[in-house]
Amino acid sequence: MNPANSPASIQSTFIGSAAQQILRPTGALRIAGTTSRGVFLQCAPRQVIFLSTERYRGPLTLNLASRQAAELKRLTPETSGVHTPEGILFPGVSLQIDLRRAQVWRPTPPIAASPTPQPGFALQAYQRKPKRGFAPLIPAILARQAENRHPQEDVILAMRAALHKGHWEQIPLLAEALIGYGGGLTPSGDDLLLGMLLALHRWGDALGLKTDLSKLKADLAFLAQTRTTAISAGLIACAGDGLSDERLIRALDALMGVLPPSEKILDELLGWGNSSGLDALTGMLLTLPTAPYSRL
Repeated sequence: MNPANSPASIQSTFIGSAAQQILRPTGALRIAGTTSRGVFLQCAPRQVIFLSTERYRGPLTLNLASRQAAELKRLTPETSGVHTPEGILFPGVSLQIDLRRAQVWRPTPPIAASPTPQPGFALQAYQRKPKRGFAPLIPAILARQAENRHPQEDVILAMRAALHKGHWEQIPLLAEALIGYGGGLTPSGDDLLLGMLLALHRWGDALGLKTDLSKLKADLAFLAQTRTTAISAGLIACAGDGLSDERLIRALDALMGVLPPSEKILDELLGWGNSSGLDALTGMLLTLPTAPYSRL
């Protein structure tokens, strides 16, 4: 990429494997949203990637060299561009993202074959932020006394029961009440389903959960495509393939007892969005055995 007008260039250090697939053909893109941590780009109908100024890697994330990331301030909601396998060019603001030396990232497989669930990790998260998103449901899932009933409690507990009784085909019907539930770029209901799918892909077999995961993923991805944001739809589809932000992967493995449930992992999880980390954790928790945890 050597345009004659020599635009400012930002080097991408890592590119998520799903983002790489999206960017493989040449196409147009536009700004889909901005946050304090980066910029969302819509590359095709219902396909979104994230230019991140943080170090955390994810399937749809392009991590940018920190010393150059300030150049993203050039981008506005009206900015448009074009993408190729080599990079992204925004000709109107004379800026390009160089992908030629970016390392492709995808999660590593679990480090242990047999999980030893640690539901106390979820309770620690709840105690830190007990009123965020679906956090009030965590005590109910752990068979502890909850301060208040959540409006979606019956639906979510029914989803958990269906999962553990082998009636996974009921989950898409129950999920209709959750897709798009909440506000923001990734509503709480979507984040919960993301966490559940990620846990099923990574640990479902080891937990003895019998599902047709490819069919369940396809059904939930279809709902997401038609009922929620493009950003959420992309993240849900990735989770069904076992792909997610590395903070969620670490939190899931801590919940399953294959990583020490450290304060660092907890802080990373709680820092993933406003309530998104807690919502995803609540979805992960649905996959744990249904034994009571009232003594935690």
